Amino acid sequence: MLKPEELTFITQALGLPHPLKIIKPLGGGDVNSAYQATCGSTRYVVKTINKAKYVQDYAVELEKLMESLRFSEQIASQLSGTGHVMSAYFAGEDCLVQTANDLILLYPELDAVVRENQDLSSSHVQQMAAFLAHLHQTSLQFNEALAQEKFTVYKQIGEKIITLSLWDKLSSCTHPSYFFPKINALSTYLVTHRDRLLNALSALKGTVLCHNDLKPKNVLWENGHFWVVDWETAGLFDPTADYLDTLLAWCTVYDNRSVSLDTTKLQAFMETYPLPTENPLSESLSVVLIKWYFWLAFCLKKLLTNPRKFKTNLWHIRYSIRFICFLMDGAVISRIETQGNPKACNPD
Repeated sequence: MLKPEELTFITQALGLPHPLKIIKPLGGGDVNSAYQATCGSTRYVVKTINKAKYVQDYAVELEKLMESLRFSEQIASQLSGTGHVMSAYFAGEDCLVQTANDLILLYPELDAVVRENQDLSSSHVQQMAAFLAHLHQTSLQFNEALAQEKFTVYKQIGEKIITLSLWDKLSSCTHPSYFFPKINALSTYLVTHRDRLLNALSALKGTVLCHNDLKPKNVLWENGHFWVVDWETAGLFDPTADYLDTLLAWCTVYDNRSVSLDTTKLQAFMETYPLPTENPLSESLSVVLIKWYFWLAFCLKKLLTNPRKFKTNLWHIRYSIRFICFLMDGAVISRIETQGNPKACNPD
């Protein structure tokens, strides 16, 4: 919990008109916490990031972390004019407050909820497709050197994930029929296609500023209106890969047993934001798979290091495993491309 003197310091640093008061904790993760707060009659969410814990867990320098947070919030601030992005509170050019132990960000509180799977309608999907199209076509001001550095780091992390010996071990100690068959399938796939995945990563170009995690978990809905949150992953990326990654997130349904493609939502998405014509979606499949392997590896690590979040991490692991298996053979990508360009299969 934030101390009274820290709240006073935050109030002064951000130039708030009234003292900041904590109402209640809202939860948090391994390295961050969130609190509901008031400033006069205005409600906020205070996000704290433990500096030492973050630097240790993510092997990043504190200055790089602060640069990245400012970069992300400046992007969000520029997009706030859309009416669908809520950025952190800025005092002049800065949004970060640094205390002895934490980095502090202040956000307006939203009376909104996350919608996923069956709670998402075709209308919701259309709105997100339109937002993605707008984002891909919007020129933003940002630190290009930092953006390129973030993109390079992303590719380096991707390479480390692909070359982990973990996948070889999982492939050899599981069985395709009777001992963790799904884990065997996804680990064997990676080992078999490792060179192809590495080549796709090497060829990946960051040409458009993207959110990079525009999934239902990062969108809040308030009486039909949506807010895109959590811009920490914002950076340069390939627009076709981002299109495919986002389409899959909004046009699939997970029922805790399997992942399936919702063709009604798919049609709504693709009618609103048609398939990019520059590159086939199939060429971006490897990149999307790498993102899912990264998330799986991350959740496996968290399962071992944070027993308090065991159930949450186990759910994400199971979901990731099923999603990777859903994508591996490429059949779903063929279905998407066929629906987006039916004349390719029926020229008459």
